[in-house]
Amino acid sequence: MPPTGAAKIAKLLKDIEAVYGAKTWGAAGFCWGGKVIALTSGEDTPWKATAMAHPGQMDAADAENISIPTCLLASEEEGEEVVAEWMGKLRGEKYSERFGEMLHGFMSARGDLEDVHVKGEYEKGYRIFLEWFAKHL
Repeated sequence: MPPTGAAKIAKLLKDIEAVYGAKTWGAAGFCWGGKVIALTSGEDTPWKATAMAHPGQMDAADAENISIPTCLLASEEEGEEVVAEWMGKLRGEKYSERFGEMLHGFMSARGDLEDVHVKGEYEKGYRIFLEWFAKHL
């Protein structure tokens, strides 16, 4: 569950830094991973920037606490009003794009890469993520 994963982030990053030294962190999340990112992007966040694709359990109350650069790529299953409200609560730089013909999960396990259109949207989503992190990390 997202709260369980969110509770483990700080220790995980400290353990990694103990071996490799201090780092600048960004995070990408898919479905419930998007919720984990939202829950860990408030005050004292370890992230410098985040990106989410088809995030699960969207709650505008989570977005109210986020002031870092945030990118959100929505699928057909994330309601337009929910995404607009969520994005409206963010205080940092933000980018959102709706992939209205794509299933929830198109950039992860549910992406049918044999379908040329889906593969094109999948690749577009990853290009957006790469450009976002190149700009903010």
